[in-house]
Amino acid sequence: MKRMLRCGGAFAATMLAGLAAPALAAESPATPVLEVAATTPPGVAAIPAGAATGAAAMPLDYRLGPNDRVTISVYGEDDLSREYIVAPAGTISLPLIGDITAKGRTADDLRGEITRRLADGFLNNPTVTVQISAFRNFYILGEVNKPGEYAFETGLTVTQAVAEAAGFTYRAARRTAYIRHEGQTTESKVAITPGMSVEPGDTIRFGERYF
Repeated sequence: MKRMLRCGGAFAATMLAGLAAPALAAESPATPVLEVAATTPPGVAAIPAGAATGAAAMPLDYRLGPNDRVTISVYGEDDLSREYIVAPAGTISLPLIGDITAKGRTADDLRGEITRRLADGFLNNPTVTVQISAFRNFYILGEVNKPGEYAFETGLTVTQAVAEAAGFTYRAARRTAYIRHEGQTTESKVAITPGMSVEPGDTIRFGERYF
C-alpha cells in the first residue's frame, strides 16, 4: 500500500511539472535581438558615436553655402585631406587644383567635381570623400535679449533659437517672426508654430508688439 502511494505521488509530481513547463514558456518568451548596421550615407555629416544630435542629420540634397565646413579626404594624400570652409564667394581652394565652386552643390556633387579635377593630370584614380563637418551659422535679430549670430545644429527650432538668444524682450511680438532664408533678398512674415525648424544661414527677426 505504501509502495502504491509513493508511486502515485511521483506520478502526480511528473504531471504537475509537465503542466507547469508550457505556462512558464508562455510567460517568458525569447526576446529577439535586432542588429542594425551603423552606416553614414554619402553627403551626410558623420556623427561621432555617443554624440547627441537632437534630430536626424540634414538631408542628402542639402546645398552648401558660404561658411559651411566640409572635411575632404583624398586617399594617400595627406596634404589635400583636411577641413575646408566655404568662402563668401562660394568656393573652396584645394592644393593642386585651386578654387572649386561649392555653393549650391551637395556634398556628393562636390566629391564628384574634386575627383574629376584631380584625375585630370594630377592623380591616378583618386579616391575622395566629402563630409559636412559644420553648418553655417544663423542670425536672430530684433526683440530678443541677445541678438546676433549663433552656431547652427541639426534639428534646431525657432523656440530653441530664441532660448539661445536669452529669450524675448518684454515688448516682443512672440507669435510671429520675419524669416529670410539663405540666398533670399526679402524676409517673410510667418506665424510661429511648435517645432518650426531653422535652416542653416536663416535670419530670424522678431518685431515689437503693439499694446
